[in-house]
Amino acid sequence: MSTIGIPSNRAIVVSGEQIARGEKRSLDLPVVELPTGSSLTLPVQILCGVHPGPAVWLSATTHGEELT
Repeated sequence: MSTIGIPSNRAIVVSGEQIARGEKRSLDLPVVELPTGSSLTLPVQILCGVHPGPAVWLSATTHGEELT
């Protein structure tokens, strides 16, 4: 497992959105545009810690076909 350090004076950027230290944000990440023209997004919760240190990404799903 690898970690990514986040500098203490910087916000993190997820899908073009800046999340400042100590901030919690809900975002819908764009995943794909379906043949029907509908967009499919992935809801995520971003929690940016107050203190510098390693970063972690947790992701889960049940079955690959359930998104569509």
